[in-house]
Amino acid sequence: MKMALSSGEVQALALRQELPVQALLVGQLSKNTRRAYRAALTDFFESMGAIDIQEVTRDHIIGYRNYLMERYAPATVALRLSVLSQLFEEARLRGMVEENPVKAVKRPKVPSESMTQGLTAKEAAALLATCDCATVKGARDYAILRLMLYTGLRRSEVVNAKWGDLRQERGHWVLHVVGKGGRLRKAKLQVSVKRALDEYLQMGGRALTANSPLFVATQHNRGEVPLSPRTVAQMVKRRARQAGITKRITPHSLRHTAVTLALDGGATVRQAQYLAGHADPKTTMRYDRNRENLDDHASDYIRISEVA
Repeated sequence: MKMALSSGEVQALALRQELPVQALLVGQLSKNTRRAYRAALTDFFESMGAIDIQEVTRDHIIGYRNYLMERYAPATVALRLSVLSQLFEEARLRGMVEENPVKAVKRPKVPSESMTQGLTAKEAAALLATCDCATVKGARDYAILRLMLYTGLRRSEVVNAKWGDLRQERGHWVLHVVGKGGRLRKAKLQVSVKRALDEYLQMGGRALTANSPLFVATQHNRGEVPLSPRTVAQMVKRRARQAGITKRITPHSLRHTAVTLALDGGATVRQAQYLAGHADPKTTMRYDRNRENLDDHASDYIRISEVA
């Protein structure tokens, strides 16, 4: 039986774990990625109990993988295992462990199609119609929903958007966004999106500076309360219920909707990839419901002239 550790031993163990953890986190450019990695690693070590990183074996990883598979979707499990694998690579490079125990563990296969439930164009219109734009809150929600449905922005990108990120380039309004991995992209704002933003900002009567958030939760004499990711999630859920949409809708559903409607409307995968800020086109392909459409297939576009 393993003996209980003293407080000093627990502190030393935690410090050993923290060294590769910090090395891994420092290498991530995005604050949101660092937060997600930290949460994943904290969950792992808490589930393992008082175990030294040097004692973690393949069997431990298999047990943790099976624990995750009972609770999360395959894509989430695969991501958690990827984070763990990166951690043990950091530990191996520092001579803390001889092998990476995650490498030999089979990971769940991620479905070729996204499991997120998006909206049809009709459902998206019904969602927008729930907003009373005669009120500041209604105008704000309308602007957020329209922005997400037309740009595919992540929830974190919406709450972090600043007034100074809005620019006019070559006759178009764009929003400069720093996404995953610190990658910068420009989200083009359709006329209806820019109009919704303008009407919300004018109605609020806020004194805007370059660092002012585009969206705030509330306004009062003591200043503005920043909009939180949780507030956005609650708003989307509430609006979906008001629109009579019974399937589970989240902020990611709006991102999914933007990508699928763009692809359905004729955008190329490359264009949709940039819209969503995906590093890998394979991720975008998971949203393409029509890629196996035999009535309009890639082979139909091949033209070869044969010499008689």
